[in-house]
Amino acid sequence: MRPKGKLLTLIALFAAVGLITATGAFTTVEAERTATIETAGDADALLGLQAAGDISNEDIVDDSEDTITIDLSDENLGDAEGLNLNATTTFNPLIQIANNGEQDIELTVGVEESDDIEIITVDEEGEEFSEETIGAGETTDIGLKIETGDDVTEFNIDITFTAESTE
Repeated sequence: MRPKGKLLTLIALFAAVGLITATGAFTTVEAERTATIETAGDADALLGLQAAGDISNEDIVDDSEDTITIDLSDENLGDAEGLNLNATTTFNPLIQIANNGEQDIELTVGVEESDDIEIITVDEEGEEFSEETIGAGETTDIGLKIETGDDVTEFNIDITFTAESTE
C-alpha cells in the first residue's frame, strides 16, 4: 500500500501547487452575442443633422432624404451663378446639430482641406468652430465660411462630424 500512498501524496502535491500558482490567464476566448442595431436618417439619428431653422434659402441644405447635402451651385443660389472669386462668403447658420442621445457629447467638425479654397466651420456668432459640449437633448447651429481664390470654378468637399461621449 505504500506505493499508492506515495502516488496520492504526489498527485495532491501537484494539485496544490497548481491551485496556488494558477493565474486565470487565457490566450483565446470566442463568444457569440446578439446585437440589435437600427439606423435612422440624419435628422433622427443619435447625432441629428438638419437644416438650421432660419436659413433664408432652403435649397442650400437639403434634408429631405436620409442624409443632408449642402449644394451651393448656381441652381440653388437664385439669380447668382456661384460664389464670388477672391472673396469670403459666410453661410450662417447652415446646419443644426442635435444631441438625440442620453449622454453629453463633445462635438468636433472637420472640413476636408483644399489647395484652391479655405473652408472653416463657424459657430452661431460667426467665430471659428473647433469643438463644443452639447448636452443630451440640446442643439447647436454651425455655418460655413468659404474663402475662394481667383481661379476656382467648382469644388466638392467632405465635412466630418465627430461626437464623443463626455462620460
